[in-house]
Amino acid sequence: MMGREYPILFAGPMVRAIFDGSKTQTRRVILPQPSHVENGRAFLMQNDAGYLPAGSTRERIIRCPAGEPGDLLWVREAWFPALKRTASSSGAVFPSQAQSLAPYGDPGEANPGWKPSGGWKRSIHMPRWASRLTLEITAVRVQRIQDISNDDARAEGVCGVDWGDGSDWYGPANYVKSFRVLWDSLNGKRGYPWSLNPWVWAVTFKRADSRE
Repeated sequence: MMGREYPILFAGPMVRAIFDGSKTQTRRVILPQPSHVENGRAFLMQNDAGYLPAGSTRERIIRCPAGEPGDLLWVREAWFPALKRTASSSGAVFPSQAQSLAPYGDPGEANPGWKPSGGWKRSIHMPRWASRLTLEITAVRVQRIQDISNDDARAEGVCGVDWGDGSDWYGPANYVKSFRVLWDSLNGKRGYPWSLNPWVWAVTFKRADSRE
């Protein structure tokens, strides 16, 4: 029996990485950042969130907003309502159908392909019926972003590239470096760059239902 459903946003190149099987994990900043982490759980002092007077020692567990193992995530991405909904079509078209994953995992200069008149609709405005991809959460972990392993960085959908510094294309330094570039492109301006080593939710998933 499946659990609850939650929406989750992905950029076009990451959607393609999910479809081709190279992306099975995603990391999201824990908000607010925990006071401490114990036995894999993130805690926040109640007064840190403004619930109790300063000096209170009460605390609460921070729950992952993406859900827990067994819950489903329906993917939101840039879209346009252009097709009739069928068993093989969600009733929408997507720019990611014409995009390719940039070498280091950053959307970069992906080929936008065809654009509808009026432009693409933002992913945040995608309704449930238009989603073509549903994921099942298989694991949720709490970790510092810089603790990501080589295998986990690769599972984020990034690629091995030639950085020009002698790095092995498929070695630990290469995949982690690629993921660091991707992370900062998405989270640096939000105040959670790699250099600050924020606490994150590490969510592992598998495809539960999809339409291409």
